[in-house]
Amino acid sequence: MSAGLFVVGLIPVAGAVVAFVLGARLMGWVLALELTSVPFERRGLRYDDRKQALRTHRPMALGFGAATFACTLVPLFTVVAMPAAVAGATLLSRRILGADTPA
Repeated sequence: MSAGLFVVGLIPVAGAVVAFVLGARLMGWVLALELTSVPFERRGLRYDDRKQALRTHRPMALGFGAATFACTLVPLFTVVAMPAAVAGATLLSRRILGADTPA
């Protein structure tokens, strides 16, 4: 997939923008999957369950992951962004699994 983004990035003018947007979407999905691993596994849900749950809430997961990806592009801001992203992934997991609804 990364090789494909590299090739798209070689297209003059629009290629760099398209490659960045597609790369941010890809890395956003990967970050959402990775950062939600601990909250899902603590609830006894494995990788396939996590992937399915995030697919059903794809816009929310991609928005979270892409925002995290954009924050990690700033070199020193990553130190603050990653702990906040871990906390955000926990809140995202609770929302996806319905644990944040009042009883």
